[in-house]
Formats: sequence, structure tokens, C-alpha cells
Amino acid sequence: MSEKPGHKPRQQGVREEFMRRSYLILAITLLIAFAQTGMAQESSAITGKITDPSGAAVANATVTVNDVDRGTTWSTKTNTEGVYNLPRLPIGRYEVRVEAAGFQTALRPAFNLELNQTARIDLTLTIGQVSSTVEVTSAAPLLQTETTQVGSVMTSGSIAELPLETGNYNQLALLVPGAVTTSPASFNAPQATFNSGRPEINGNREQANYYVLDGVDNNEFVDNNVAYSPSVEAIAELNIVTNSPSAEYGQFMGGVISASLKSGTNQLHGSAFWTFRRDALNANDWSRNFSPDPTVNGSPVKQKWDLFGGTIGGPIKKDKLFFFADYQGSRFDTPATANPITTFTTPERTGNFTDLGVTLHYPGTTVTMPSDLTKAALCGAGQKMGSAPCIAGISPTALKILAALPQATGSALLNNATNTQQTYTHGDQGDFKVDWAPTQNDRFMVRYTQQHVENPTVNSQALLYNSSGNNLFPLWNDVIGYTHTFSSTLVNDFRFGINYFPAEGNIQGAGTTNPGSGLIPGQPTSFLPGLYFTGAPVGGGQNGPFPFGTTDSPEIFHQTTGQISDTAILTHGSHTLQFGFQFLRYRNDYNPGTSSDGAAGQIGFSGQYTGNAETDFLLGLPQYMAYGQGFAGTVGQRNSTYGLFAQDNWRVNSHLTLNFGLRWQVFTPIYEVHDRMTNFNMYTGQIELAGQNGNSRALYNQYNGIANFLPRVGLAWTPWGNSTVIRAAFSRSSFQEGTGEYNRLATNSPWNIDLSSQFVAGTNGGIPSNQVTLDQGFSALGAAIGGTPCNTTTVLSAPASCFAGVRIHMTDPNYRPGISNQWNFTVQHLFGKATTVQAGYVGQHSDHLADIFFAGQLMLNPNGTTSPSPYLSGNKALTSDGLGQVRLNATTGLQNYQALQLNAQQRLTKGLAFGLNYSFQKCLTNAQGYYGRYGDIAGSQATADVAFQLYAYNMNLEYGLCDRDVAQVFSGYTNWELPFGHNRALPIANKVADAVLGDWQVNAIFSVHGGFPISMLDWAGDGGTGSAQGRPDCIAPSRQTPYKNFAGGGYIWFDPSTMADPAPGHLGTCGVGTELGPGLKQIDLGLSRMFRINERQKMEFRFEAINAFNTPVLTVTGYGIDVHGGSNEGVVNTSTGARNLQFGLKYTF
Repeated sequence: MSEKPGHKPRQQGVREEFMRRSYLILAITLLIAFAQTGMAQESSAITGKITDPSGAAVANATVTVNDVDRGTTWSTKTNTEGVYNLPRLPIGRYEVRVEAAGFQTALRPAFNLELNQTARIDLTLTIGQVSSTVEVTSAAPLLQTETTQVGSVMTSGSIAELPLETGNYNQLALLVPGAVTTSPASFNAPQATFNSGRPEINGNREQANYYVLDGVDNNEFVDNNVAYSPSVEAIAELNIVTNSPSAEYGQFMGGVISASLKSGTNQLHGSAFWTFRRDALNANDWSRNFSPDPTVNGSPVKQKWDLFGGTIGGPIKKDKLFFFADYQGSRFDTPATANPITTFTTPERTGNFTDLGVTLHYPGTTVTMPSDLTKAALCGAGQKMGSAPCIAGISPTALKILAALPQATGSALLNNATNTQQTYTHGDQGDFKVDWAPTQNDRFMVRYTQQHVENPTVNSQALLYNSSGNNLFPLWNDVIGYTHTFSSTLVNDFRFGINYFPAEGNIQGAGTTNPGSGLIPGQPTSFLPGLYFTGAPVGGGQNGPFPFGTTDSPEIFHQTTGQISDTAILTHGSHTLQFGFQFLRYRNDYNPGTSSDGAAGQIGFSGQYTGNAETDFLLGLPQYMAYGQGFAGTVGQRNSTYGLFAQDNWRVNSHLTLNFGLRWQVFTPIYEVHDRMTNFNMYTGQIELAGQNGNSRALYNQYNGIANFLPRVGLAWTPWGNSTVIRAAFSRSSFQEGTGEYNRLATNSPWNIDLSSQFVAGTNGGIPSNQVTLDQGFSALGAAIGGTPCNTTTVLSAPASCFAGVRIHMTDPNYRPGISNQWNFTVQHLFGKATTVQAGYVGQHSDHLADIFFAGQLMLNPNGTTSPSPYLSGNKALTSDGLGQVRLNATTGLQNYQALQLNAQQRLTKGLAFGLNYSFQKCLTNAQGYYGRYGDIAGSQATADVAFQLYAYNMNLEYGLCDRDVAQVFSGYTNWELPFGHNRALPIANKVADAVLGDWQVNAIFSVHGGFPISMLDWAGDGGTGSAQGRPDCIAPSRQTPYKNFAGGGYIWFDPSTMADPAPGHLGTCGVGTELGPGLKQIDLGLSRMFRINERQKMEFRFEAINAFNTPVLTVTGYGIDVHGGSNEGVVNTSTGARNLQFGLKYTF
């Protein structure tokens, strides 16, 4: 593998810096821990009321709970109302003992206390001697009678046994009502951090989740990814809260995904595991069958995956001091594998596009142009391409590029070439955790975590370079915790954590041979720029994926999050009061601070001139051309979050609990440490430099208003005994979305110059006056640069050297965090002792969501003519420079979600545990988000990319189905111990038969849902305004045609004839999400057997079939299926997720 010059030394330097910093962090961690400042990782609690036989309260009774696995105890006294409360308990198995003068001692046998659970244990004492003990039996406290949040808890037993596709714990978050993913194959990818598979919960963007590990922030905050994915073997419990958590939680809109790692006990326990997968046992992907290459259609993608590691935990000092450690290694190798790609056919390389079967026209006219461009009329004297029915000739630059591109094998339009790709993802990670209980009133916890992930890619086709780039993802995480019990009514919990995530992503290397160098005039680097051909067979889209070339846009960012928080829990009468604060500091240093256009740039062709993107290319007429000149030095951005909260859980009587909470939260604006940022007044166009001329350092305002106050209110009512609980709740939360680096104000001049031009065709594809042709190349971008130099002194006068052809980014001065209102009404019933069924109405309204506008779009007048954009219009010196693309960051998005959600859950009873979920739901929004499918590590079932608008001046046109909306979802899991064998319901007497047939367990994960919405694109549907996402006219109701065969391979999923190009001067009438894509039907099965070596040692064998029935997981190609008039309009011809078989061994002691 070739590396970019200078890249390896930077990695080496980073590693050395990491080691120095990790030692420092660990030292600080231990120092703080032993100075009695820290953090408790759980908020579980046991509470209840102690009464005498008449029902009267028993005051001053001693209540002691014992962690039966660790021997540690907690004690408290009941108050005058007989109420006791033991908050901030670690998860585990607890027995409850109650002693009071004149009564026999009551003992509640051990039960499981789950993560974030408040278990109510009410006991009635029997008159007698304290020395006598009465065992009180009752069902485990499974009903949620003290809190009103909606969510689910999964225990270590279920987690470890389920057939997770690559051990990514995030897949477990799909097993709750309201959760889906637009990219199922992302969870079968080797990468579990940064752009890994994440759930979309209750219609929210996948960036809207908040990850917590042992009570501390676990988020990559620039793109809102999960920072660290713990080994499922190390997870004690996972709690997914999807609606209305307590006031203790702040930064979320989707789900709060909270994991707790295991702790040591009084017995030494451990495990060693190995799971492996080989391609020889895998099925071939459905879409590979369309390739004529037998090495592609005859065998699956080569693959070698090994997941291995172990855990160990036990006592350092019995009943007092415990340790737990785990290690996990992952080696996911894709050896050199032939994959189909699409390139220009042999006739097309000379200009003959007859094989496309499309009607072309001369630019700027309605006159039909021959599909064989060599037979098109050449412009003569007095004629000009773009207004007369003629062409200036085939672009010499296009022919040079075509000569360098891979040659087609055969005559097929699609999958007509082969690329051999080799890649691997190697990861190593581990955790070390210590729990210490020096006294009954003091509890400490310290955890250190480290991760290192490498992911390079090598392609045989030189102009594919390293695909999306090589990646390096190290991480260091430290958590400490200290909980102190001051009295029977007051407990305090102090938290501290640091997360350091210095990622290096999308690093490119040109290889030993680079045929892409020097092909285009003014080519800024030796890389061939990213090329895309929207709606044409070769395909691709802006910002990628590119069929050929690269933008060379490395993302090198070193993030640090520090958290300090404190919570006091006070029990007063029937009230459990919580008060606390949280402070988080975000530090992001990234370099180089280029743009999404990258150092190499990108050139896009849309078909707006001739009717086809590939013929536009041969005529040298791009729709978009740009590159970034980069940022000198490292960008250092900082901001903070402050939160204060109070929560009262009031047990009104034995049947009713009320929850009242209020959170105050503020996010400080993001600033740059050296004030290297530029903003623009949206309408006057005044140029604003950070920290100068009275401007703030962030160049937008901190929000301070009523929305900083976030109420939480709810009730839990058990009107008919303790088997049914009715809950209702309302809550507000705020969330600051990261939105990436490339649209922030540090990317503006004079700090960074991004030369970009989007060319808007006139009527019938007329060539605009500012058109830069492919033969002019990058040299013509910003042609007016010169004269006055661009620097901090001159930039305020808007010299051409700063702005001619340069993309600029504005941020609304009132940019603010998003606000979400959530509510639920649920009924939960307990059947027997282990099964609960819940039905609920769940709703959410969110506004002030982050969105992005193409602020350079022209305004459409009633008569079909256009007028200049009102943005920046007050600064003629600026607008006359001939700006490139103008973007505006704002927070005007809104979203509505409503659902009926059903859930049935059974804890392991008689060998069976399960969770079943059904959601009937609808999600509507006017802003799909910054990312859409961008960032998915595998194929997507949704088509939205960076979601600009059809018309930036009318957001009502954007209100429609969310890209992640799906009407019905059925999902769940099961663990079933077959009833045959040792200690089973049906023992097998014959030892041989028992060895073969006994002690088997079946585990399964399943998901079934319909298709996601598809919003159509039409470059002729913008009314001449230069919309970033024009749409066609819908002239008839949508007609779905799933599984209708497509001649080029695949299916025609919907009928394109229901749409047409709008008339000139008119916007397309199609709304958002008018079509539906393919759905999902997938079952992952596991079969395991436990072999007992002796009483303490066991060996487990596992066999798992991912997508057991090999149902094709159909994916869609953005800028393909969704482009009206394109060659692949309505066509589904890609897939992921063919059946994979994997085996595993696990030794436990």
C-alpha cells in the first residue's frame, strides 16, 4: 500500500503524543480517584415502603441491601412515612433485609437490578422477634412504576448470546420499538466507530443519539458518531431510552444509549472467545450476478474475519476491592477481490453514445442531436454552441481522461469492468476497571480504555486510488467515580471523565503509478479530481462516491471531551429529590482544514445541457467544478455545555408516582483559538472577522431564552394492584448537532479559499455566461484573482483574490441548538413473573434543527424570470467578485413523529427469553439533515445526500416524509434453550445421545419493514434558479413496480412515466418522498451448545448464520434511481448483506 508523503511520520508522532497523554490522563485519574472525586457509572436504585400488618408505616427500620456477588452492603433507615431509598447502586443481584424492633426480620431473596432501574420493594413486617427471619417472596420488580421514560434494557446474558453481525453493540439499539437503519449492512461492516452503523430512533437523524458509557459521554462530537464501541463480552447491561428520560439527561433527540461495563466479584471469573468467518462459506451478493466477469458472478467477496479476546474479573480484597479487564482484537480482511464497476463503453470512448438509447439535444436548443457525437454538426461562422444547433467539437480533455480510465470488457452499460480491491480493518481495544468500597458509605470506580483501529484500502484500478481513503482511529478514555452516603436520606455522586479521539480519516495515496496526473488544465494536485455523472450509467454524485478520482479530503481531527458533573439525591418523606450539574468541554483540533471539495477537487456533470451527463462530459460542459486550497496550520475550535437540573420523584400513594423535573442547559458558541474565522451578514453582506470590530469570537450569538429551560413531567399509576402500570410523560430536550467541519466558518477566506463554481443552464440547456469548460479547467476558476492580495487586512474590502469563484459559508447569527418536545402514554402489564407487554402512543415535535441552504440560488419571479439572491445583496463589491457557491448554516428545520409502539419482553424463564417490537409510525420533516446517506460505511436503502432544498425561499415545499420514515417495523430477538439435556425439562438418559442432542440453544435477531421514501431529482426542474436539488413534475400518482425486471440487470422499482420535466421557468411539482424503495426482511440465526468441563469451567460452541435465508438486502444508488431522465431512473440493481456463516468458541470459568 502506498502512503501519502509525510503521513506515516504524522501517525507515528500522533501515537507518541497519545502515549504521553494517556499516561498523564491515567495519573490524573488515579490521583483524583484517591482524592475522593469521581464518578458513579450507574443510576440504579432500590426504594420502597415498610409497613406493619395493619398497613401503618414503620419508621426507623434498618434496611440493608446486599450485593450477593460482591458481598458489599448498603444500609439506610426508613423515615417517618416508612419510606427508604438507596440510590446510585451498581447493577447486580441484590437481596433486601429489613429489621425493626418488635418485628421479625424480613428477607427479600436476590433479584436482578438493571441499569437505570428504580426497583420498588415494598415489604410488610410480621410481629415477632428480630432474631426470627421471614423470607418474603414476590415477583421480580420488572414493571416500571417509578419512572416514566420509554426504553428497554438488555442484560449481559442476552447480549452475549445474540448473533450480532460483527460484534457491534449498536446493533442492539435496533431491537427497540421505533428504531430502524437505512443502512443494514453497516452493522455487518468491520468498523464500529466513526461512520459505523447507528440506529435512527423515532424518526430522528442517526446523528441525534447520545451515547453514554459507564455514565460518561461517549460521543465523537463533530459528526455525532459513537466514539468507542465496547466489546459485547464486557457489557453488563445496555439501556436504550427512546422517549422522556429524567432531567439528568440533556444532549439528545433520538435515543440515549447507555452501556455499563462489567465489574469484578468475589469469585474469579473470566472468558476467552474466538469467532471467525471465511468467504468459502458465504453466499454471493445478488447484485454481483449482473457482472459478466466469472470471478465476480461466480464467487462471493473474499473475506476473512476473526474476532478474539477475553475477560477476567475478580477480587483484589474480598468484599472491598475488585477488578475487571477485557481485551478484544478484530481482524477483518478482504483479500484481493474482484468487484464489478461501471466505465464508459468502447463506442462511448470515441463519442458514440448510441448504446444509451436516450434522446439528446444540442445545448440551448430543442433540436435533436445525434447520439454519435462524431456525427453532430460543428459550429460554423456566426454560430455558437449553446444557442445554435451545433457543437464546438468533442473536448480534448475529455478524450485524455477517457484514455486513462479503465476499459470496458464487453458491451454492457453496467458492471462492464472489474476492480480488484484489497482492504482490512484491524482493531485492538481493551478496558481495565477497578471498584473499591473502603467503607459502607464510600464507593469508588476507575476505568481506563484504549483503542486502535487501522483501515487501509488498495484498488487495482489506479484511478480509484484508496476509495474513500485510509483511516486510523485511536482512542483513550478515562472515567472515575465516587459515591458518598452522608446519611440515610442524602447521597452524593461526583463524576469525571475524559475522552480523547484523535482520528485520521480519508487519507489518500497516489500509488506507484498515477495515470490521473496532468490530465486537466490547472489540475491542483497529481490526483485525478473526483468525477461524477449524475443519472448516467457511470454514475456518482457530488461529494462522492465517485466512479473515478478523488477529492483528496483528509479528515484529521483530534477531539477531546472532558466531563465533570455532580448529583445529590435527597429522600424527604415520599419524595426522592435529585439536584445536579454537568459541564462538558469540547476541544477539536483538525488539520488540514480544507473543504469537502478537497485539495484535488471535484467535477460534476448532470446532463443539463444535452440530456445526459456523459455526453455533457464529452462536450466539456460541467455543472460543478471546485477545489479547496486548504488552511495554513491547525484549526482549533472550542465550546462548552453547561447543565443544571432538579428532579422530584414523588410517591403520592401506593398506586401513584409523579415525576417533576426541570433542566437548564446552554451550549456556548464554537470559536477558534486564534480567531481565524470569517462570517457574512446574511443580507448586507458585511464581512465579519472573529474578535474584530466588535464581533464576537464565534461570529454567532449564544442562545439564551426560554428554550434553555427543559421541563420533564410524568406519572406512573398502578390502579389495579402491581400487575399493570399506566404511564404518561412530557419532556423537552435540546441538542447541538455537530454538522461536520467543512461548513464551519474557518473554511472561509482569508484562512481557507475554496474555489467553486456551479453552472446553471439556461432554457433548453443554454450555456451560462460564467461557464468554465473542462478544457479551460481549474485554471479558469477564480480567474479574477490577482491584484490586491488576500489577507486579514484586505479581506474586508472584498478583493477578488479572496472571493472570485470562491465558495463561502455563512452562519445565521441566531444559529441555536435544536429543541425537541417528547410525549408518551403507555400501558404495561406483567404476565406471570417474567413477561411484560407494553402498548404506547409516542410522539415528538422538534424544531430549530440544523439545516443548510444554497444561498446563491436565484429567486423565481411569477412570470418565470429570475432575480438575484437577496443574500449578501447589500455588498456589491462582494457579489460583483463572481462568488462561487454560497452556503448558509441555519436552524430552521422541524420534524414531527407519531407512533403506536408495542413491546413484549420476557426475562429468561424456563429456558426462553425474548423481546418483540412493533411500530406503526409516521415521520414528517422539512429538513432531512446535513448528512443523509453520507457517512454510511455500506450501501444505503435511502437516497438523500446533503439535503439542500428545491427552493431555498419556500421551506413549505420541503415538508414531507423523513428519509428514514417507514410505516411499519417488526423486530426482535429470542434466546431459547432447547428443552433437551442436562438440567433441562426433558433430560436425555443416554450419555451419547445427550452429548449430541442435549444442551443446545437457539438465538435469533430479526427485522422486517417496508421501504424508505425516495425524493426524485431533476436538473431541469429548478425553474432556472440553479437549485441544488431540482425535482420533476408529478403528472400521475406514483406506481410501484417492485421486482419488474430491468434489461441491464436488477429491478424497475417504480414507474418513471408518472413524472415529467417541468416547463421552463417553473419548479417541479413533485414533493419530498413521493416514491418508495425496497424494504428489508432479515433473520440472523445462532445455534450454540455448552460443554461442561467441570463445575466451574465451560466451553461453548457457536454457529451463526447472518441473513440466514439469504434474502437480498436491496440498496439504492443515489444520483441514479432518483434522477428523472437518467439511465437508471427507478432501477434497483445493488445489494449488500448476502448470507454469512460464522463459527465461534467461548471458554468461561
